[in-house]
Amino acid sequence: MDNIKESLINYLEQNNLKYIERENKISHQCVNPSHQENSPSAFTVLESGNEYNHCSSCNFHMNTESLYKFLELGFDEKLMFVNQIKNILKQAEPTLKKESAQIFLPIKEAMFDKPYRGISAETFEKINAYHTFKEAYYGKRIIIPIYNYKNELRSFEAISTNAKIQPKVLRGKNVDTSELFGFENLLGESDTLFLCEGLFSALSFWELGYQGLFNFGVATIKDKIKTLHIKGIKNIFLCGDFDSAGKQFNKECYHLLKHNFNTIFFQFPYNFENKGDSNDLLKKDREILQECIDKSLSKGLIKIKYNKIQYTN
Repeated sequence: MDNIKESLINYLEQNNLKYIERENKISHQCVNPSHQENSPSAFTVLESGNEYNHCSSCNFHMNTESLYKFLELGFDEKLMFVNQIKNILKQAEPTLKKESAQIFLPIKEAMFDKPYRGISAETFEKINAYHTFKEAYYGKRIIIPIYNYKNELRSFEAISTNAKIQPKVLRGKNVDTSELFGFENLLGESDTLFLCEGLFSALSFWELGYQGLFNFGVATIKDKIKTLHIKGIKNIFLCGDFDSAGKQFNKECYHLLKHNFNTIFFQFPYNFENKGDSNDLLKKDREILQECIDKSLSKGLIKIKYNKIQYTN
C-alpha cells in the first residue's frame, strides 16, 4: 500500500495534478491522459483488501496493481493503453448485458441521520441513505442506493441538500435506469402501491406507512408488470406531479397498466398549487397527505389491511 501511495503522489506532483490526501484514500485529478479536467473527480482507495482507482467522471477504473504498472508507463504508452481498453470494450459492447456493468457507490462517510424534506431520519436509515462530504464529484450529497427485487444494487441517486450545489441530482456511471426505487421492499404484505415520478414523492408514502415506487420513466414500468403480479400487487395509484408533465405521466402509465391492475388516479387537493407533488404535501402537513391517501383509497373502494412498512436489511 505504501509503494502505490508514494508512486501515485509522486506522479500527481510531477504532472501538476491536484490531490487531497486522506486516511486510506486520495482524491485527485484523473490520471487518464485522455481526460482533461480542472477539479479532482477521481479517487484511489488504499484500504487493505479494497484497493482500487476510479474516476467518477470518465469512469476510468483499475485495481491498484494495474495502477502501479500504469504509472510507470510513458505518456504515449498510457494513451495507447487507454485506447486499447476503449477498443476492447467497444468491440464487446453488443454482447455485453446491461446488468453486467459494475456500479461503484460513492464513499460512505456517515449515515444520513436527520430529517429532510419531511422524511424522518428513521426512514432514511432504513433505506441505507448516507452522506458523502469530501468526495470530489458527489460531495455534500445524500446517496440513496437503488436495488432490484433480488436486492442487487442497480443504481443510486446523489441528491444535493444545498440549493447552491447544482445539479440537484446526480447519477453514477453504468446505472440501470430501468429499476424502480422501493422494489426490494415490496414484500407481498400489501396489494396496493403508489407509483410516483420522483424519489422523494415515493419516500413520502413510505414515511406514512404505504408502499411507494419511483421510476425513471414510463417505459420502465412495462417490464415490471410480471414481477408486480408476483409481489401480489393488485391496485396501483398513479401519483404523477401536479403539472402537465405529471398528467402525461399518469396518462401513459394508465394505458400501460389498466389491463393488468386496478389503476386509479391519486387525488390531490382541488386547490393544490401547480407543479407540486406528494412530497410538497408531506412537507406542508403530513395530515393533508394522509387525507389525500384516504380519499384516493375511498375513490378506488380499496381497504388496505396492512400499511406498515417492513424493510429488507
